[in-house]
Amino acid sequence: MTRTVLATAVALICLTFAASASAFEMKRSDRLTAASLGAPPEPHPLTGQGQNLELVANVPIDPGTQGVAASDLELHGNHAFVGSYGEGLVIVDISDPVHPKRAGKFACPGGQNDVQLSPDGRYAAMAVETTSNKCHPGDEGTSIIDVSDRTAPVEVAWIGQDKLVDGSHNNTLDWPYLYVDQYTNTYSKLEIFSLADPRNPKKVGGIDYGGQDSHHDLIVDHRPDGKSFAYAASINFSDVIDVTDVTKPVLRERIRDPQVSISHQAEPNFDRSLLLVTDEFGGGAAGPGCGGNPAASVPGSEAIPPQIKDPASIGALHLYRLEKNGDLAGSNGLDKAGAFNIPYQANDDPQKGCTIHVFWQAPDQNRLTTAWYGRGTRVVDFSNPAAPKELAWFIPDDADTWSAKPHNGYIYAGDINRGLDVFRYTGEGGDGWPATSGPAEAQRARQQGATQQGGAGGNPGGTPLAPAQSSADGRAQGKRSFKSKVRVPNRKRSRRATLVVTFKDSAGRIVTRVRKRVRDNGVRTLKGSITGLAGRYRYSVRLGDRGKILKRGTFVVKQRRGFQSGIRSDQALVCQLR
Repeated sequence: MTRTVLATAVALICLTFAASASAFEMKRSDRLTAASLGAPPEPHPLTGQGQNLELVANVPIDPGTQGVAASDLELHGNHAFVGSYGEGLVIVDISDPVHPKRAGKFACPGGQNDVQLSPDGRYAAMAVETTSNKCHPGDEGTSIIDVSDRTAPVEVAWIGQDKLVDGSHNNTLDWPYLYVDQYTNTYSKLEIFSLADPRNPKKVGGIDYGGQDSHHDLIVDHRPDGKSFAYAASINFSDVIDVTDVTKPVLRERIRDPQVSISHQAEPNFDRSLLLVTDEFGGGAAGPGCGGNPAASVPGSEAIPPQIKDPASIGALHLYRLEKNGDLAGSNGLDKAGAFNIPYQANDDPQKGCTIHVFWQAPDQNRLTTAWYGRGTRVVDFSNPAAPKELAWFIPDDADTWSAKPHNGYIYAGDINRGLDVFRYTGEGGDGWPATSGPAEAQRARQQGATQQGGAGGNPGGTPLAPAQSSADGRAQGKRSFKSKVRVPNRKRSRRATLVVTFKDSAGRIVTRVRKRVRDNGVRTLKGSITGLAGRYRYSVRLGDRGKILKRGTFVVKQRRGFQSGIRSDQALVCQLR
């Protein structure tokens, strides 16, 4: 997911605003920094401006000669997996979110290095989109990396130009399937590989779009009716594809909204009533301004094409209604429920973009966290799609934010200039999502259908599918209730306190951490439900992240025969507090 170098538009209406961002990419390539010349990067200050978000930590990453420290990232257990043009894949230990530290790296400077993780967090698929990369020079494609040893990741397979026409821009993992996303007209194909044997990827299916735009990004939705649909953002189009049988994907719908310049990311919401599509206007940096509905008197706004000036916005989030069967509602799929954007403002630094970029949704409500390039990290509530509202935002000094995703109560943002930033949501007294977010891998496992046997497609192309397992390494799983009474001390400045509950396995490893806002001055009862690997666990309840430990205890998760949760990793426990 990058500031896109646009292909030739296929419709004349696009030519008025879909200008190439190649000049912007050249500026990125020419930017040299002290870090790229050999000096180690210094941590960036935890300063900036915002509301209801607190910047609590930064891990600097070398931006290299292309000037992009961090691109997209994934989260799993106690680690963040950060793609970087300057370094490759950087693995960061986030067991203490306020004091993160580097754990390891797969060195591959050059290229976008978009990263995706398998449900169990063992394998990463990294998109390498330039022949000038340092790990496969002269070639481009996708690297399959075993990251089970976080300190020493190792490549186990390479899908190069012998199998791909034009490398990989993004990847989408729907385990064990890898969808290669590459939007250019010269590529114009969807290609699907099986990673059932990660060391031996095999192509199992695809679609040829015959020169039209193909996918920039997609997500697969495993529906309760047994079907699997891929929702794809395809630059000039947004697509719905039936991938129930991955060997024979079928394009169900392809819509074009003239109010969307670049369809960059497309996902259904949690209850499948809406499709969210983001517009990376002009590749993120080409517009004269950013934000919603400029008045004609704003300098530069006359250059904005009228078809997107009103009622839509530059670089916005667009919300479309979905039918119950998964199709886009309305004539030609243009039943728009609403749009969200930040207030209009001049693009005062074209080096930084000012459109929406990579987002992550709450698993059970209409909320999301999102990066907004030079306008930082945002939290949005779209429970009323006709009038979405912003709950929080923060723009760190020198921010140029690529991705922002929640995990165990914190938001982790990959920033082009700053590397990895860590935020805490302070709105709603810390009681609302994303402050209450659980582990990202639990949601990712559900998204990837980790407990399924591959859907109606069966056993494609003779490639054996990885069997659904009840736990990591076949170990037993179970679930139980959690209840703990804690005496919370009175504090003069606040009537509420944040309790941080940390769970460790029998080896002393942190397996999850949960935050809960409660009233202070009295005995409070924490109740919740626990799902995880069978075994003995210890927990501690701390006042805040670094305050006094109020209580310690132990409990046992007993095996339930036949029980499956999709947890197959070192993140062996999930706790949801009520």
